[in-house]
Amino acid sequence: AAAALGLLRASGVAAQQPGTEVQEEPPPVAIRRCAVDSGCAEEQCAVTLDANWRWAHEAGTDTNCFSGSWNRRLCPDGLTCAARCAVEGVNRRGYSKTYGIQEVSGGVQLDYISDTGNVGSRVYLLEAGGKDYKVFHLKNREFAFDVNVSSLACGMNGAVYLVEMDAAGGRGLGNNAAGAK
Repeated sequence: AAAALGLLRASGVAAQQPGTEVQEEPPPVAIRRCAVDSGCAEEQCAVTLDANWRWAHEAGTDTNCFSGSWNRRLCPDGLTCAARCAVEGVNRRGYSKTYGIQEVSGGVQLDYISDTGNVGSRVYLLEAGGKDYKVFHLKNREFAFDVNVSSLACGMNGAVYLVEMDAAGGRGLGNNAAGAK
């Protein structure tokens, strides 16, 4: 089953160094910003995969920081874990094949089960340039989006959440060098 678009809630993870094994290549998505007096203008953004779905490993090695539970040697506490562990990037093939996330006309598609058997995903919208989350200032404005749920199986939930988050994803706080990537 496939859900069309997800911009979902924030989730904390301890590993916060950017990985160097795989170059991050988030799927692009265009949004339109419209005003009565000037019409609509397209803005290029991208979606990024939540850190909970990414490979977290000891920086510079292939030792997992998380394999069902946090590695106690690498992650005795959050600050130590953030200093020792890296959250790996995902390339375009990984987004599509491993996580079932791909660009489609007018948006992105999230497959519930990917080609490799991964189940579910959670993505966030990034500003152009891919370093910060997209922040919407919605006071006295309309926000509209389309979600195609025609292929969701019976009993499945396709949802879009809008939540307040730090645009930089905490980059620069404590040992967090990864931020919103």
